[in-house]
Amino acid sequence: SSSVGEPLMPPPESQSTQPKVLEPAEKPDANMVLKYTFGVNAWRHWVNSKNAELEKQITQNKKVKLFKTDLLQLTADELNYTLCLFVKEVCKPNGTEYAPDTIYYLCLGIQQYLFENNRIDNIFTDSYYEKFTDCLNEVASKFSVLYNDAQYIVTRVEEEHLWECKQLGAHSPHVLLSTLMFFNTKHFNLATVEEHMQLSFSHIMKHWKRNPAVPGGPKVPGGRNILLRFYPPVSALEANSRKKKVYEQQENEDNPLRCPVKLYEFYLSK
Repeated sequence: SSSVGEPLMPPPESQSTQPKVLEPAEKPDANMVLKYTFGVNAWRHWVNSKNAELEKQITQNKKVKLFKTDLLQLTADELNYTLCLFVKEVCKPNGTEYAPDTIYYLCLGIQQYLFENNRIDNIFTDSYYEKFTDCLNEVASKFSVLYNDAQYIVTRVEEEHLWECKQLGAHSPHVLLSTLMFFNTKHFNLATVEEHMQLSFSHIMKHWKRNPAVPGGPKVPGGRNILLRFYPPVSALEANSRKKKVYEQQENEDNPLRCPVKLYEFYLSK
């Protein structure tokens, strides 16, 4: 019969018709270097622990005001006060202390979370967060003690974190000045407050350097880079024999918004 050899059962269903396992939603910071949700989660854990302690104090005759659990619901005054307590008291889930630079990292995460949700507060530079920054400076001072005699310093905070959460760049006059100080520390080897205070425009010169020809590449007429050169004063050279006679900051042609030369020129124009 012609039916001999024909399948008696329908073919098995293709994989596409089988139930799918739901993938977890991608974290909002998945494509960022700064994983800001760590800071937000650490803050929530701290607030919940704080409120649990306060709730134990509630009696018939005693009312206690609990902390708000939503960062975005806090006024600037409330956020200033709460963050000050946070940096002093926050600890790991197992109860051990965070390193000072990790606490700073968590605060950078909180700052980014505010920006992501259209809060324009800058908790590191706005004057009404001065109490918080004083508290953070106290915590940060422990970091310098930890690495006082170390030749190399390892820190959780990277430069990219600062760019991402708008602590470097030209977002405000304060941030712009901080950015220039950051570049001067990084490229001009200004390691102390005194060295930054002694810096004057007469020590910094703009130079043009012709781009070297790339073998086999096209010849670009007049191709040249702009750079800033810093000539430390004689007093600085005499005080530190390891100082070089000249330091340079190179132009960043790939990203003008992060270019030391352009940001320096922008600062001078203001």
